[in-house]
Amino acid sequence: MTLAEIVDQLEFCDYQCEGGPLRNNIAFIELKRRSEADNVLLAALYEIADGAPTDDDWEAPYASMDMDDVDRKHWSLARVARAAIAAVEEALE
Repeated sequence: MTLAEIVDQLEFCDYQCEGGPLRNNIAFIELKRRSEADNVLLAALYEIADGAPTDDDWEAPYASMDMDDVDRKHWSLARVARAAIAAVEEALE
């Protein structure tokens, strides 16, 4: 379950205490803000990785004469994005 799913569930349940609705609690508001930021970050990582060259596309990427500097930078950035996506998804399990 992701942080965003947890926040959605808490909002849906409309929890209340003597202080009022949970949705008005500053800690809950911060939790919701962070869940939204996590979703934006993950979406950006997926966008970077989508369609980028993979390790399988080049056996020895930096030795390839067919790959220009833009391809190398895109490949490198995509590798970092894929690693970050894997780490986030593992943490969410």
